Amino acid sequence: MALLTSVDHYWSHGSDALIAALHSSPEGLTTAEAERRLEQVGPNLLKARRRATALDLFLSQSKSPIILMLLFATGVSAVLAEWVDAAIVLAIILGSAVLSFVPLPLPMLLILLLITALYVTTSEVTKGIFFRRVHQ
Repeated sequence: MALLTSVDHYWSHGSDALIAALHSSPEGLTTAEAERRLEQVGPNLLKARRRATALDLFLSQSKSPIILMLLFATGVSAVLAEWVDAAIVLAIILGSAVLSFVPLPLPMLLILLLITALYVTTSEVTKGIFFRRVHQ
């Protein structure tokens, strides 16, 4: 018996069809089956992603096509020994990066606060007993 890891368009199926597809019952899984699935698949945990640092945010702005073109122009100016032109274009790039980076930390901080305040609620039925768990 292969354990399904997802059911496509689960919202469009009836509960009986989902229970059958997931090899379960209206009473839920037996303790032995729950332990077997936990051993086979592992716990249902959300993976934490690495938090972006201020340097990551600053450097991510250099991926813009216009910034890349300006960097190329700076390189060409430097190769042609046009130091003043290279310095001006580089100053424009750095000024643009600083001006667009300064307003970013506040919204990013607010988003991080919202994410940390988010609670995930899960429900399960095991041996006919309904459990509701809140995960942070």
